[in-house]
Formats: sequence, C-alpha cells, structure tokens
Amino acid sequence: MFKNFLSPMFEKKIRLIPTSLALCDARFIPFLEIFPFKTDLYLMTSWIDFFSELSDSSSSHKKDGKLASANIESLSDVTGVSVVKISDCKSFPDLLKKNRKYSQTFVVSSETEADHLSMLYGIKNINFDRTAGVFSDKYWLGKFISVKPFEKDESGLKGRLPDGTIYQVKDEEHIPDKEITCRVSSFVKSSEGTILFLKRDKLSKRKLLWDLVL
Repeated sequence: MFKNFLSPMFEKKIRLIPTSLALCDARFIPFLEIFPFKTDLYLMTSWIDFFSELSDSSSSHKKDGKLASANIESLSDVTGVSVVKISDCKSFPDLLKKNRKYSQTFVVSSETEADHLSMLYGIKNINFDRTAGVFSDKYWLGKFISVKPFEKDESGLKGRLPDGTIYQVKDEEHIPDKEITCRVSSFVKSSEGTILFLKRDKLSKRKLLWDLVL
C-alpha cells in the first residue's frame, strides 16, 4: 500500500545495483518488497550464470549460490521491480561507472567493501548491516503516517494509533484533532510498548527518497 501510494509521484524509476553478496543475503527480497518506489534492478548476467553454476557445485559456498539463485528467481514476483540484465560490463566497478551520472542510482550491499566503490563513483549506498532491524517493526524509519493528535503539551503533540501505538509529534503550531502527515524519525521500546517520534512532513508528496537512502 505504501509502495502503491508513493510510486506514481516519481517521473523516473529508482535504479538499484546489488552487489554479489547482497544477492546472497536473506534480507534482499524482503527489502525490495517494502521498498516504496518503482525500481529497475541492474544485474550482471555473468553473476546470474555464476550463482547458477555455484548452486550445482560441490563448493563450500554452494548454499550461497542456492540462496542467490532463489533470490534472483523470486524477483519476478516482487511488485514494482523490473530486472535489467547487463551483459556489456566486465566488472562491478565498470557497472557503477556507467551508471554514476544517473542521480537516482543506489548500490545495495551487505558488506563494507562496497562502501569504498560507492564513494569512488559518487553513488549512495544502502547497506543491510547499517539498516539492520529497521524493517523488523511495523513502523520503520521514514515511513509516512497520517495521524490526528488529540493532546498538546510543552513537548509537542501526542496521540495513539488505532493499534494502540503511542506517538509524539514536535509541532507547536498545529491544532489538535486535525489530521496531518508525518514520517517516523525515531522510536523507542518501553514498558508501554513502542513509542514513535514523528516529524511533520509538509512536502511529503514531493519527497524523492525516504530517510534510509539519503
């Protein structure tokens, strides 16, 4: 629903380039399933063949090959993702070099080695290790939520979502009982459950990317 709501607001698709290790990561498909934008996923054909052969080998990395191949096969079932197979790039750096001028290109990785390549070619990097736990909750960082705060004090506005989740909005001008669009800026776990800290987003309809990829 979140994906369907935001995707039409972009004239161009987001271009994601996964590293080889990201393809072997169990978080790869779940990440794409909640990524809120229509996406062109760039895959090197040499990697597709490599993982297919690896999964049928006796190598100690056979499990990685099977997981990567399963992830690649599952891409056809992910809404909003179009796979673009690249055959004219000899290496991953070459692929990054050819796509660095496209402003909405992002590397998807699960290892720190890709950070250096991303910096070298000026491409932003979404690293699974740094975003661990972000998607484990119902309300992740950057998610847009429409709320109608019913209480106001010196710390801002307060309220509860239909499922009982408590939230706070730092906004001194807003009048309670009026619906506003916010995004999750942080959250904490307490004895009362999860408490969300929201930030009012007046330009939500024009927002290009959520906090995770900025």
